[in-house]
Amino acid sequence: MELWHASLIALVSLSVFNGGFRLLRSQRRKAGARLPDGDPEQRRAEGLPARIFSDRSLPGGPKAGGINRDRADLLLGQRTVVLSTGDGRILDLGPGISAEARCVGPKRLVLEADHRSGRARLRVELLVEDAEGWARDIQARIRPT
Repeated sequence: MELWHASLIALVSLSVFNGGFRLLRSQRRKAGARLPDGDPEQRRAEGLPARIFSDRSLPGGPKAGGINRDRADLLLGQRTVVLSTGDGRILDLGPGISAEARCVGPKRLVLEADHRSGRARLRVELLVEDAEGWARDIQARIRPT
């Protein structure tokens, strides 16, 4: 087999693997973006660029000591807020949950809360239209830190 045949096979294999991996992460994000039963959806934003900072590495989740870039789905229910990424549902905020949501610039929403497992503290920066409105709506549903 010639070198260009081997290179072509390797390139096609890597492309197929990458496509499958992206599809898997997209499906995990969409599967995690569900509100609890009985909590009607008020707002939804899908495919948001996100930077996730974690104080501890989590198995199958964000890694500590760096920037974890991903796409995120943000859902706002009547009582709860859910944030889902390619790692699944990472934030599940509701009444009594200690968290913070604020707008730090145009289209920049920052959420700070514990991972839904309770094993790490997360800071999530999202690029979203009407960041001020999202921050106000989220603050109304959580207990400020």
